[in-house]
Amino acid sequence: MAIYDNGGATIHRYTVVFTPYNFFGGLRFPTLTMSANPTHPQGVGLRGESNSRPTKSPRERVIGLDDLPDGCRRCVEDDLRHWEVECPHCGGLGPELIASGPHAGERCRVCVSH
Repeated sequence: MAIYDNGGATIHRYTVVFTPYNFFGGLRFPTLTMSANPTHPQGVGLRGESNSRPTKSPRERVIGLDDLPDGCRRCVEDDLRHWEVECPHCGGLGPELIASGPHAGERCRVCVSH
């Protein structure tokens, strides 16, 4: 997963590129583009997909999940809960949850930061 911040150059300031999935032999890259408060009636929260990996523009910087505003982070975490992909780092279903062990149910920091 990659998160980009354009510093407020546009209303859809934040772009999240999720882990791609296989679609009939090709990769699809789910995306989420948001304003600082995507659930506000005047906020922006757009989901989309691309068949090529969206890249960072020169005016954007890479940030982590914890750098997002609370409303944006909740939207990303909600989307991650819906993925049914086994995490290669923690073995959980969905990159955000650890399946077993002393940290079961906690968010895997390795997965959500990549």
